[in-house]
Amino acid sequence: MRSDDLLAAVFPEAQACQENVSGPITIPDHPLVREVMKDVLGEAMDVEGFERVLGDLVEKRIRCLAVD
Repeated sequence: MRSDDLLAAVFPEAQACQENVSGPITIPDHPLVREVMKDVLGEAMDVEGFERVLGDLVEKRIRCLAVD
C-alpha cells in the first residue's frame, strides 16, 4: 500500500484509468524522478560518452566499418 501511495504521489497519471489518459505522459519534477533519470542517463547508459562517439562519427574521427 505504501508503494502505491508513493507511485501516486510521484506519478498521479499512473493511477488514472488508462482509457482516460490521452497524449504524452508528463514527467513530473520530483526528486525521485530526477535521481532516476540521472542514474539511468548518466551512469547506466553513459549519454555523454554516446554523444562524444556520435560527434566523432560526424567529424570523421571514427570510421564506421560493417563486417559480415
